[in-house]
Amino acid sequence: HQVSQAGDRPRVSRRSRASKGVRRAPPGKSFMSEQSHEEVEAASGRIQADVVVAVLAAGHGTRMRSEIPKHLHPVAGVPIVERVIRAGVKAGAGRTLVMVGSNLANLEDHIGSVGEFETVVQGPPRGTADSVRLALEQAPEARWMVSLLGDGALLTPEIVRALIERAQSTGSRITLLTCMVPDAATYGRIDRD
Repeated sequence: HQVSQAGDRPRVSRRSRASKGVRRAPPGKSFMSEQSHEEVEAASGRIQADVVVAVLAAGHGTRMRSEIPKHLHPVAGVPIVERVIRAGVKAGAGRTLVMVGSNLANLEDHIGSVGEFETVVQGPPRGTADSVRLALEQAPEARWMVSLLGDGALLTPEIVRALIERAQSTGSRITLLTCMVPDAATYGRIDRD
C-alpha cells in the first residue's frame, strides 16, 4: 500500500501482493519478504488488529552530510529503517505504516520488501507531530498507535511489544519509551522518578 500526501490532501494508492507479486530480497538484504504474516503472528503471539505502528522516517538527515538518506544507512548490513520496521511488524501490530518524505516514496524497492508495511508519503515534511497526525488520519481503526523513530536501530520486537502491553494494561492515553544514557547532554531529556 502507498499513501501520498500532495499539498494538504493525502492520495492513496493500494499495492498488494496479489497485484504486484511477492519479491524476495537478495540474500542477507531483508527479512520481511522471508517471513509471512502468519509466521510473524506465531512469533509475536498474535496480531492485534487495533494496534498500528507508525515508523517516522520523513526527515532528511542533513546533519549526516550524505547522499544516502539517513534511514537507508546500513547497521550491520541492514538499513536502519528496516530494523525499526522489523521491530514493529514482529511486535504483532495489525498494520505498520512508514511515514516518509518524497525521497523515500519507493522505500519497498530500497529494502526489497513488499506487503509487510504501508508507505505514507508526507509532503512536504512538517515535523514529527505532523507525521503522527497523518498516521492517525490513515489509521482510524487504531485503538493504540505506536510511533517509532525511523532511526532507532536498536529497537527490538520485544521492546515494542512490552511498550504496547504496558499501554494496554494501564489504559494510558500516552505511554513513552525512554532510556538511560551515560551522557544525555546532546539529547532531549525526560525527568523520571
